[in-house]
Amino acid sequence: MDRRVTIADVARAAGVSAATVSRALSNPGRVNPETLASVRKVADALGYRSHLHAARVSRRGQVIVVMVTLSENSFYLRTLRAIERSAAAWGASIVIMDAREDARTQDMLIARVGQLADGAILISPRLTDRAILELARRLPTVVLNRQVRGVPSVVQNSVQGMGFAVRHLVALGHTEISHVTGHRQARIAGARLRALEQVCRASGVQLRSVAGDGTFAGGVEAAVQWAVRPTSAVLCFNDESAIGFVHSAVEQGFRVPEDVSVIGMGDNAFSVALRPPLTTIGFSASAQATAVVQRLFGSSPTQGEVVVPMRLIVRGSTGVVSAGRSS
Repeated sequence: MDRRVTIADVARAAGVSAATVSRALSNPGRVNPETLASVRKVADALGYRSHLHAARVSRRGQVIVVMVTLSENSFYLRTLRAIERSAAAWGASIVIMDAREDARTQDMLIARVGQLADGAILISPRLTDRAILELARRLPTVVLNRQVRGVPSVVQNSVQGMGFAVRHLVALGHTEISHVTGHRQARIAGARLRALEQVCRASGVQLRSVAGDGTFAGGVEAAVQWAVRPTSAVLCFNDESAIGFVHSAVEQGFRVPEDVSVIGMGDNAFSVALRPPLTTIGFSASAQATAVVQRLFGSSPTQGEVVVPMRLIVRGSTGVVSAGRSS
């Protein structure tokens, strides 16, 4: 059986980039008439029919590779499930691929994805910009929770989320916040920190960082560091690290929220089971997945970046600053 024709095959035969072929077949108004006619002629000659951007005739049987740096973080599992449901609604299937961090493995993965898939979704990738751009040249690609110039993306509204958290803490009387950071190689961690710094400056709140890595164990270690010079409020990179932080702080004799208010991000399944239940910044996994898949299929009216809204979920881990305690 002959190998299935890919968008890269059409691009090579037409003498244009894969991105140009994608635009020609999904959004012809953005391509000049001569190029559009050439791409369509080549696509017809090669038998390129039932692909993601083939004039929307059929989306059945499409394969989307979802590349993710696999971990125990529940965010990834929830996101993968939501993407799978959203893709199924378009008649597509997903294949999950672990995105390793070493450059040689990245190059091998990019080559394999370009051969096997009709499109790619990259979740919070630690891939280099070069690797992401190379993949985007081969086939339609969307990045989640990271911005790479020239590649469509869907990002959470970090400024909005951090604003909710800081305003909530300020209303409770807190004037100094410690931030337990995410993994140093996670681009979303840097985006959240920059957003938090911006919001704290505007609110007159003092901010200090405590090194973390987005894991339960990292949260435990961060609480030990924080206890050397404790603040009355702590905002963690995600719920996993927040749960670890609370566990460690309580073991050290601190009360939550009487001695320290703690906020996570993500609203995972364990945040409500924590005692006290964790105040967190949440988002709609379904809305996020829908936006990602729509961008991949070229049906979103927004060009460039799609921003997913955040929301504050107040539970028992935050409270007013205790009388006699420094904020």
